[in-house]
Amino acid sequence: MTKRQVPSPTDEELDEMDEEVTREVAEAADKALGRPQPDPATATKWLYSEEVDPTSGDFATEPGYGEDEKEYTVVDLLNMCLRDEMERDNRIVVFGEDVADASRSEALGEVKGKGGVFKVTHGLQTRFGDDRVFNSPLAEANIVG
Repeated sequence: MTKRQVPSPTDEELDEMDEEVTREVAEAADKALGRPQPDPATATKWLYSEEVDPTSGDFATEPGYGEDEKEYTVVDLLNMCLRDEMERDNRIVVFGEDVADASRSEALGEVKGKGGVFKVTHGLQTRFGDDRVFNSPLAEANIVG
């Protein structure tokens, strides 16, 4: 299998692309700056559920350990929460810098798995597949807004 050769753009084409992107970004910025500022009274809208009261007795529990009497770290609990929610809702995906166990799914059986810098997502790619947990590059210089 050979790679298809894609011709490099000419200097003129690059200049045209640069002008087009600059124009699009300027138009988007002008549009955003032209919008009215939100009402400060709406700052907490959708911050909390309108149907669920997190201070209600429904969430009251006695302090203690789980059924296995094991102590867990915050990272362990976050990982378990992600796992439980991903099992509950197959629409949930996790993507970010180094969140997958392996960049190539064929290596999953050969590596222990990374699962992020703090291992919060450890084992999720192995369990749910690389179409639901995958690495994506992080390029702060490319974040527009």
